[in-house]
Amino acid sequence: MSLAQIGQKLGRTSGEIFRMLAALERRGYLARGPRPEQYQLTNMLYELAHRHPPVKRLLAHALPIMEDLARDIRQSCHLAVRHENEALIVAQVDCPGFTGFSVRVGAHAPLVDSCSGRVLLAFQTPETRSVWLTTAMAQAGQSNSRAAVESLLQEIRQSGVNRQPSLVHHGIVDFGAPILDHDGNALAALTVPSLATIAASVGEAELVQHLRQSARQLIERIGSPTPA
Repeated sequence: MSLAQIGQKLGRTSGEIFRMLAALERRGYLARGPRPEQYQLTNMLYELAHRHPPVKRLLAHALPIMEDLARDIRQSCHLAVRHENEALIVAQVDCPGFTGFSVRVGAHAPLVDSCSGRVLLAFQTPETRSVWLTTAMAQAGQSNSRAAVESLLQEIRQSGVNRQPSLVHHGIVDFGAPILDHDGNALAALTVPSLATIAASVGEAELVQHLRQSARQLIERIGSPTPA
């Protein structure tokens, strides 16, 4: 919203809140929106939320489930959340086999192009998804068709799982499933970067089945309703 709109909502004049908005912008809590005169929230509050017990509870419940998943499918897996128009890796479990592929905790992936990012985008309200897409595509200088991206996200939402070849590494196929909140929106994305091996012990269909089951378990553990 603009300065005048914020003032109107708060019942204050623009002059009364101008210094406060400037301070919040300077400290990173607010950023300019699609238009220079507009303000929007950044992820600063989201970062603070990571220090809050409910987020710690999410990671505490996620790690044992992720360890079981990695052991069952003999692949690594990681958990990602949205941070500053990117997918941020907040937890990761290594492949238990002799060799494997994994993603570093703290790494960022493009929100629009990565498997985790697309899962996070697909399972949001239309309004939230539109805002996230606009800012992410503008920041990354995306030349992709907006309609094509939205169509792809709709397919992911209908399927419940995102499958896509890695855009970074040959021989890797990423599989991602959403971790949903009470409103059915993605809090996080549970992703498996599947490394192709000569003698794969777990096929793709079985891998997806394990991924879905693990996502459902984590959703139940954090107290959200089990999705259909």
